Amino acid sequence: MPPNHHAKKAFYALAARYLLDEASAAEREQLVQMLQEPAWREMFDRMSAGWNTSAANWLEGFDVEGEIEKVRGVVVRERPPVPSPNESRSGRSRSRFFSFSRPRFVLATTLSLAAIISLAILALGPRWRTVDAAAGNRTWVRQVNGVGGRMEIALKDGSKVTLNAGSQLSYPSAFDARSRTVRLTGEAFFDVAKDAARPFVVETGTLRITVLGTRFNVRAFADGTRAQVTLVSGKVQVTPLGRAEAEQAPVTLAPGMQYSLIPATGEGELHNVPVQAATGWMSDRIVWKDEPLPDAMRELERRHGIAIVLADPALARETVTARFQSETLPEIFRLLEDLGIGHRFEPSSDKIERVILSLHPVESDDSTAETAAP
Repeated sequence: MPPNHHAKKAFYALAARYLLDEASAAEREQLVQMLQEPAWREMFDRMSAGWNTSAANWLEGFDVEGEIEKVRGVVVRERPPVPSPNESRSGRSRSRFFSFSRPRFVLATTLSLAAIISLAILALGPRWRTVDAAAGNRTWVRQVNGVGGRMEIALKDGSKVTLNAGSQLSYPSAFDARSRTVRLTGEAFFDVAKDAARPFVVETGTLRITVLGTRFNVRAFADGTRAQVTLVSGKVQVTPLGRAEAEQAPVTLAPGMQYSLIPATGEGELHNVPVQAATGWMSDRIVWKDEPLPDAMRELERRHGIAIVLADPALARETVTARFQSETLPEIFRLLEDLGIGHRFEPSSDKIERVILSLHPVESDDSTAETAAP
């Protein structure tokens, strides 16, 4: 049965608190449980797709400054979100190359008043920085990167962070004398300055990564995809979160190893991987190896600011192996059509805004799509 109006209103308010990192642990757990239902998952995907939207796309006639003033005094204490389960299964594969383009921001569907007020804070654009009050004398800085492109962040301890599209990083304005803790939602590459007296800790919704000085990649989006830690050099310890304390045994990685946390089971897997596959996004490459198709399409959504709809439920069980370096979006989807996955572009103005995928090829006006490619 479709959710009623009151249930939708309550859900949007809960999701808004989550996206602002204002949700309590109990509220995050409630959201994780709700997102296992397809109807709530679809609503959350539409809502979060518009969370980093450009103000010009949706704020016409909305009193941004007035609403910002209403929430300016709110104290936000950073809390890491918890992803929801996601299923995957093996399928077809093929390899090619790919390039990025300028983003097209996607507008979320109508939100509750609480969510709209929250969104008003994002009117500064896809990249923004806030300083939030925290306990004691410490303040937390939050850096948010929208769709399309990367953000370079230099921390005061000398560490460097490259933040991928659709990601956010929170960290204290000054690290304390005992540790250096940051919080990540999304994907980032860390080049950590050595400091034996103060371990560097990265917290996500499902993992804690502890290092002394090293280079590694963390992928931990709040969209139900698996969290991954890939070590380039040095040594790190990865601890799964959210389970019984006795089961939270840390896993030590050596260079070239990747730790993956499976959302559906909560179990971790260790693999030896080429680090270029995990860090390709830093040089505008996409490398997929047996990647679940829904996860691969979410990556394209974040990078290009488009919406991709899997019209056939069977597509959720497909996987893809590919390497893209120079193709446009129409060329990528023509490759998928060679694999039996059809597409239909829905352009808006001169940009591709929405792509519908089906298990069997469908009619597609590629001549229109070529001119609409971002």
